[in-house]
Amino acid sequence: LGPYRVIAEHLRQRPLGVDVAAVFLAVAVFVALASTVGYVLSFSGFRLTRHSGGTLHVNRGLLTSRATSIERRRLRGVELSEPLLLRAVGGARCLAVATGLRVGRGAERGGEILLPPAPAAEAIRVGSLVLQTPAPMTVPLVSHPAIALRRRVVRAVAGACVFSGAFDAVVLVAHWPRWLLALTGVFVSVAVALGHDRYHSLGHAFTHGYVVSRFGSLVRRRTALAADGVIGWNVRSTYFQRRLGLTTLVATTAAGRQKYPVADIAATDAVRFADSCVPGLLTEFLT
Repeated sequence: LGPYRVIAEHLRQRPLGVDVAAVFLAVAVFVALASTVGYVLSFSGFRLTRHSGGTLHVNRGLLTSRATSIERRRLRGVELSEPLLLRAVGGARCLAVATGLRVGRGAERGGEILLPPAPAAEAIRVGSLVLQTPAPMTVPLVSHPAIALRRRVVRAVAGACVFSGAFDAVVLVAHWPRWLLALTGVFVSVAVALGHDRYHSLGHAFTHGYVVSRFGSLVRRRTALAADGVIGWNVRSTYFQRRLGLTTLVATTAAGRQKYPVADIAATDAVRFADSCVPGLLTEFLT
């Protein structure tokens, strides 16, 4: 095709660094425009209201209007979702944790959205109003053991080393400029920063009848799940977690994503925390 041949010829006549920067800038502009248009089409006229009896009603959409009603008795909590780029500009989304809603992406999904991407303070305010208490959205979280930091940094650096090795092999085979090999240090530095961010995102608490957990870096999620909506606990420990005295405590429920983890909590604290949230469910594991 003519336009693609023109672009390819233009890139071929420029240094590799300039090509990379030009392509990156073009992709960034395209993504920014596409996401803005998608936001307007999906969330134009967004309105969240509470009807008599506590039912939540959401209306949104420009070309196609969508309406969702969530009964109060089906609502089991809320989730504060902060993708990395959205978090970088102080934004977040507020999602409902409720039974009967399809969770995911796409035009036919997204019924759990209580607030589209917006300032984080507004997302926290909306979550507090939906739960009718601000405590689960603002309570300070308990930090996880420092050994969890080492686990996350090691995993991130290992992945960066594998990627860097493949990248360096391509540079040598394709006879690209040798200065690109210096990017290995950049990849490893980013991996270390990512590991630290993943660790500082970890946390858990129990307040006002809600199990609060937070995890993730590329998409950081803070979930407030009603304790009376927890139907079971799943305690999982990989070989490496057992060596470090860590475990992942997963609250299972019929609502939302159906499983909400408390990742890399101390193994000695996992069952005790679960029993404090839902007394009697794991009592036999404490004796």
